[in-house]
Amino acid sequence: MSDTETIVRMRISLLEIAPEIWRRVEVPANAHLKGLHDVIQAVFGWQDYHLYKFRVGEKIYGVPAPGEDYDRGVLHARSMRLATLIARGVRRFDYIYDFGDDWRHSVVVEAVGPADPSLHYPRFVEGARRGPPEDVGGPFGYERFLKIIADKAHPEHREELTWCGGSYDPEPIDLAMLRYRLARIVQRRETGKAAYENSKIPRQQSVIAVSGTEGYAEQAETLVRQYESLSFDECHRPVLHLLPSNACDVLDIGAGTGRDAAGFAALGHRVVAVEPTAEMRTRAMALHPSPLIEWLDDSLPDLARLMPRREQFDVVMLTAVWMHLDAAQRQRAMPNVAALVKPGGVMSLSLRYGPVPEGRRMFSVSADETVRLAAASGLRVTLRREGLAASLGQPGVTWTRLAFCRV
Repeated sequence: MSDTETIVRMRISLLEIAPEIWRRVEVPANAHLKGLHDVIQAVFGWQDYHLYKFRVGEKIYGVPAPGEDYDRGVLHARSMRLATLIARGVRRFDYIYDFGDDWRHSVVVEAVGPADPSLHYPRFVEGARRGPPEDVGGPFGYERFLKIIADKAHPEHREELTWCGGSYDPEPIDLAMLRYRLARIVQRRETGKAAYENSKIPRQQSVIAVSGTEGYAEQAETLVRQYESLSFDECHRPVLHLLPSNACDVLDIGAGTGRDAAGFAALGHRVVAVEPTAEMRTRAMALHPSPLIEWLDDSLPDLARLMPRREQFDVVMLTAVWMHLDAAQRQRAMPNVAALVKPGGVMSLSLRYGPVPEGRRMFSVSADETVRLAAASGLRVTLRREGLAASLGQPGVTWTRLAFCRV
């Protein structure tokens, strides 16, 4: 997050509805009106099925469609940014969604100030009441709809309930869906910012990926399909009982397709996902967008980008990674990995045995050696399960799962 980024706090209210349906949000000032449209859709629960427009003074912004009656000089919503409106002294404007139902929203700028570096934007602050269903008929239709579903004796009661999915409570905001949809917007924004920042790093400063990633870039598409065919729970069933139930900090080294990072994020954990292969990392970011996942281009044994941050984690995952390191690299890597585990934290590690896929670099690494290296770095083994069948059914392949606690 840039220290100089400016954030706009806005209160958005759906007009002609009582009790009031409203949301308070914080959005980067450099967002254009199309971006604000996406935020409003997310926080009110709209599905973006219909056209929209912003009315700012005498000007209309939306999606121009020359030749259509509704166009009438509509300017593109991407052509105007919040920062420009703020600079012009605009503090209130309207957002209209679905020209048939005619949902009118009042947008009021409440404050403009610096971003909090610990937060992700755009973000939902607070609000009241669930948004209306799509295509319910505008404010009048919505009022009629609520009366019918509240009256079990009404002849249209069952029909209306069926139409809306079986039940409808107008009061609670669906916070889980709201946060999920905002998270997707945040991830798109963070991905774009990360790509821009990475483009400024001189080529000679890039971290050199460790040997062991050979073959992954060339086979990225196949590997993504293969890895994503397994669920997070299926892959980590042997160690799930060791993982914290409360939200915590997780480090996933060799994060691959992001399946495991997304699994942890879905449980509310903050995840740093380390993946040195760009072809895997970019696919993972697209597959599993989440504001709880930070992607990092780094690699064992040195973790040259991560180690200077001096962070520690409640959980450190090394899934199908350790056997890519040769003996010297494993000795260098273990103290670094151990230093990243918080006191009392958990490290989970898996070892693969069997035929090596063509084009890959793997070593046969014993559980005994791994336990000795871990012990020398202050990690005590808490789980050791050997001879586990390959989840993907590869012939001749078995796995060992190890878990350690930082003492």
